[in-house]
Formats: sequence, structure tokens, C-alpha cells
Amino acid sequence: MQATEYHITTEFIELNQLLKLCGIAESGGAGGAIVSEGNVTVDGQPELRKRCKIRPGQVVQLGDAQITVLLADAATIAVSQEAQSAKAKVKFAKRVDKINAAKAAAWALKKKIEAGAKIPIKLGARKGPKARSKENAIAAAKKRGVTSPEAPWMARTSKTTPAKPRAAPAEGTAAPTPVYPATPPRPPKVRPNVFAEKAEAHRRRKRQP
Repeated sequence: MQATEYHITTEFIELNQLLKLCGIAESGGAGGAIVSEGNVTVDGQPELRKRCKIRPGQVVQLGDAQITVLLADAATIAVSQEAQSAKAKVKFAKRVDKINAAKAAAWALKKKIEAGAKIPIKLGARKGPKARSKENAIAAAKKRGVTSPEAPWMARTSKTTPAKPRAAPAEGTAAPTPVYPATPPRPPKVRPNVFAEKAEAHRRRKRQP
């Protein structure tokens, strides 16, 4: 049996991360998959929780591999805490620099506006595909010389034959009233009752011997 010791500098470590850091799993997800298969035991009891908190003094076993979790010495814990504190300070400093840069840019823009400089400001969101296609159609119509660029689709040549003018009725006679054929009524739509069909099919199955 291959027995190893892993020292932690925190209160606990998650089981899938422990398998990853010990080289048993390639990643935390792979470690969780190994745990979900039920092959990992903690203190002799099978463990299925992927993020089970393993504390110092507990023993994790997977096949021939046995991992004993121990607490690191005070010097190592102090060094780890200092490294985490330095990392947090760097992250905070970057965030502060980003905020200060945004404030400086806003202040410079305000000074330019007060000085009377013309600054193009884009308001509103980007236009959608329908609005852009209409603008493109209007621009193409202007290039073709269409008189009504607001409605370029009306300037297209129609393939339909124009209607012939009707002859005026004779003097003293009224125009004939057009008579249209009566439209037959539509039959009502009958929707199938799915529940009744299912119930009838169930009754038929029950009657069968």
C-alpha cells in the first residue's frame, strides 16, 4: 500500500481537490467523478460527497493509495497566509487603479465640455438588423435616383398588369350593383379528446384476458 502525507495550511480541504493535489486525479472534476463512483473511503467509511471537508487527522484511501491529511507547522502556515494577503493586496490595488483611471477620464471629459470642445457622444444602443436593412435600402434608392427614398420598395417596377378602366354607365341609368356569391359557412373545428381516447384504450386493455 502506498501511504502518503499531505500537509494543509487551512482548516480543511475538499476531497476532490485533495485527489487533484495528490496527483490521483487530473482535475477537480475528475476527482469528483472518482468520488461519485464510490471507490473512495474516509476513515474506513465510503464517501460519495465530492466536496467533503477533509480535516487534519483524517485518512483517505483509494485502492492501494492512502493519504493522511496533517496540519502544517506554524512557519508554513504563516508563509501561506502572507502569500494570500499579498495576492489580495495586489488584486485590490488593480481594482483601485481601474477606478481611478475611470474617474480621471470622466474629469478630463468634463473639462473638455466646459471648454466648449465638440465631443461626439453616441447615445442609445446599436441598431437592430431590421433598422440597418431599411437604412441600406434607403441609401441604395438614393443612388438609383428614386424620388421617394423613404419608401424605396414602392419605386420598384411591378409585374402585374394594370386594371382596365370601366366604362361609364349611360345617362339616366344607375350603375349595376355587383352581386357576390354567398360564402358557405365553415364547418366547426372538432378537436379530438385525447384524454377520452386514452381512457378508452386503458379500459380495453383491462378487459383483455
